[in-house]
Amino acid sequence: MSWKNILIIFAVIIGIHAVVIMAIVNSNKPEPQKKIAATDNVAEKNSRSAPDKTEEKQDKKTAVKTAEKVKPSQPGMVKPFIFGKTQALPPALHKQSQRAKSGILIDLNSRKVLWSKRARHPVAVASLTKLMTALLIAEKMEKDPGFKWSKPVKITAEATNVERSCVLGVKKDELYILGELMQSMMINSHNDSAAQLAAEHSGNVGNFVKLMNFSAHSRGMLSTRFNSPNGLPQGKKRINSFASAEDICHICEELMKYPKIMQLCVMRSARLHTGRRVYSHNNLLLGPTKRRPKRRPVDGLIGFKTGFTNAAGRCFLGVFFYKGRCIIIATFGCSSGDA
Repeated sequence: MSWKNILIIFAVIIGIHAVVIMAIVNSNKPEPQKKIAATDNVAEKNSRSAPDKTEEKQDKKTAVKTAEKVKPSQPGMVKPFIFGKTQALPPALHKQSQRAKSGILIDLNSRKVLWSKRARHPVAVASLTKLMTALLIAEKMEKDPGFKWSKPVKITAEATNVERSCVLGVKKDELYILGELMQSMMINSHNDSAAQLAAEHSGNVGNFVKLMNFSAHSRGMLSTRFNSPNGLPQGKKRINSFASAEDICHICEELMKYPKIMQLCVMRSARLHTGRRVYSHNNLLLGPTKRRPKRRPVDGLIGFKTGFTNAAGRCFLGVFFYKGRCIIIATFGCSSGDA
């Protein structure tokens, strides 16, 4: 065999080995890529799963905290009003509003607050405390068939011992109808009638006051602190009942669910079985008199409540129907000229 043939055979063998080696190299190259890709997928999966676990723990903590906050206030929770940019009052009203301690104006249809001043700040509310008393009485009448408008009520010492300031003048063991005491409290704002209603509802005034605070707080009205069913200052320190303008409007909205309460709010007077007539203190409901011949009732006003103590100043809660809309206004701490 010549050297030429030997070289050709040797070249062929080298070529075959080269092809085999290249094939092996090419077949081995993807393997590391697959492993890297697999490693990347695992890393990506781990990087995703780790935040998921953290977020899950955070969500559970948030859910627990939310449940703890909501749980005590779930029954009868009030629907919040919408605070935002408020509208400017007319010049005359703006000047008067500056002298008020607190106030709020709400469009109940949209729940938007149209104007407010320290509306979430607790202030002394005087006889507007009676709104919470009326609400609890109305709710019990709705649930308890024996606790009704026509229920006879025997006057107790707790009512006769009330401070002699705006009272019906009830005497111990006298008999009244529960509805008459409601008229006396809501129309003429009699403080002894409020005390008797409280005692009739809960056995005594102390228990009723505890219920007032519990009921208000369980509805989400946390600014309230009632010390009596009528709003009179209590004890040697003359401690007042407090609430915010916002929360008083929430109580008002709850009361609007009861037609008999609404009827009381527009009554200018009522005659009791004793023959005595009780009169409204809400001047905006009243017509002209000899002393005030130019006075006219405000159109669309359905009343609600007025109040006064030295600490609270003049307080007013009113509800108006104007062009198909329901407007609630509450003001506190006004002087006699501004209320």
